[in-house]
Amino acid sequence: MARSRLALKTVLHGGFALLFTTAWAQPAHAAEKIVYQSSSLCVKGEARLFRAVSGGLIGYVGDGYTHALNPGCTTGVTRSGALKVDVYRWNGSAWTVCRTSGWKYGTTGQSTGQFAGPYGPSATVHYGNAAGNGPACGAGYYGTLSNVYAADAGEWRGGSVWSGYQHVPATHLRGETKPAAPSLPAPASESVPPPAGAPDAPQG
Repeated sequence: MARSRLALKTVLHGGFALLFTTAWAQPAHAAEKIVYQSSSLCVKGEARLFRAVSGGLIGYVGDGYTHALNPGCTTGVTRSGALKVDVYRWNGSAWTVCRTSGWKYGTTGQSTGQFAGPYGPSATVHYGNAAGNGPACGAGYYGTLSNVYAADAGEWRGGSVWSGYQHVPATHLRGETKPAAPSLPAPASESVPPPAGAPDAPQG
């Protein structure tokens, strides 16, 4: 993914991540996937994990989005959307949730003009201290799981997207060593429909 595209998507999809668009210290770990497709609806989501530097301060951010598209998965359509972004940390034997956005709701659709394209609910989770005091749940490997849903005929349709993972050190002191990258499985999917009482798809 080109650096300029990454910066633009951060502006579009991450409110808190706007603080970290000065420079990118390394490429994002990101995955974009169609999680549901039928004759009436396509649901696509993304999960990202990256390190960013602003004014010499380092921060770690996980984010994601939900898009509801036409059956061909090309154009945004109007639906009620839901998203939950969970940032996981590997504890040595399993993935455990470090921080979560909780469920976020919003309308999906298709924008026009200079930045034409699908839009929908987005969420950003900040899990590293920008002051350089280390990650929220300790040094280790972190990844983002996005739970993405859109409503169709009164039912939630969707699934989950895993970003992949990266190592986050305890400090950023020169000479700090990073352990060899292990081969870690993705976390067991905890993707479930949003809580009861969430809105159905808009009519029309």
